[in-house]
Amino acid sequence: MEKLNTFKQTLIRSVTSLSYYHDVFQAKFTFSLKFFYSYFFLFTALTTSIVFFKNLLPYQSYIQSIPSNLASVYPDELAIAIHNGEVSTNVDEPYFIPIETLSSLFPDKVTPEELLSTANVQNLLVIDTNAAVDDLPKLSTLALLTKTSFSFINKNGNIETTPLKNIESVEISKTTVTDLSNKLRPFIPYALPALGILTFVVSFLSFTSWNLIALLYFAFVIWLVGKGIGSNTTYKQSYQMGLHMIIVPTTIFTLLTTGGIPHPTFLFRDTLLITVWSILIHRSLKQNYSQKPAAAE
Repeated sequence: MEKLNTFKQTLIRSVTSLSYYHDVFQAKFTFSLKFFYSYFFLFTALTTSIVFFKNLLPYQSYIQSIPSNLASVYPDELAIAIHNGEVSTNVDEPYFIPIETLSSLFPDKVTPEELLSTANVQNLLVIDTNAAVDDLPKLSTLALLTKTSFSFINKNGNIETTPLKNIESVEISKTTVTDLSNKLRPFIPYALPALGILTFVVSFLSFTSWNLIALLYFAFVIWLVGKGIGSNTTYKQSYQMGLHMIIVPTTIFTLLTTGGIPHPTFLFRDTLLITVWSILIHRSLKQNYSQKPAAAE
């Protein structure tokens, strides 16, 4: 309980009290580091909860239906075999799989084109063992499977190609897809909690790692401002000061982004905020020092 109260007071004073940073300089560096990690642990829990309930939970029933839908979209007649890096099929080629085939995989009111950003193509996949990679654009397809390679249009609109020479022998048919779906089914109830945990872990590591790296730069800004005002702070103290200050821009702009609220994104936005705040803090520190009684001679 005492640690919780200490954290609460540290958080409030870090945000509301300029003079509090005099106490920060007197504290151990590890105190500020523990506060930094504690804060972002709680903040990550909050943002993960928002993302979970807003973006993941509404699709719970959809996620549970994935195994059944996955088996249903695979063409009944199609069998693909890859042996020694070469493709063979049991259908007439070229074989077209339209994007509309995926409609049952996506939630209502969301088209495959919207999710795949492929409004300019009609097919999800074309299989043609006599085609070349250069034929992909004219086939109006997102992906092309030839005799020896698999090519697709990436998110930047460029064609990426993967040779099949290192692919082990494999056969894909309606039966193998159905078997895979049945194997996935027992794990589906855990998919949503796993996504939530993964979101938390990735977000926490991103918040802490990115901010610790960014503070190498922001600490220099804080130190430079201090030198300009005449505050005798070291770079280490400036970094320690930043461990408390960085929570404000990160919190504000992350919540605005998560909530879909428009906000300024101009270059050096955070630098400007840190600089102004540093000026106010250093002036307060300088005034604090100047008001101390002189030591007796």
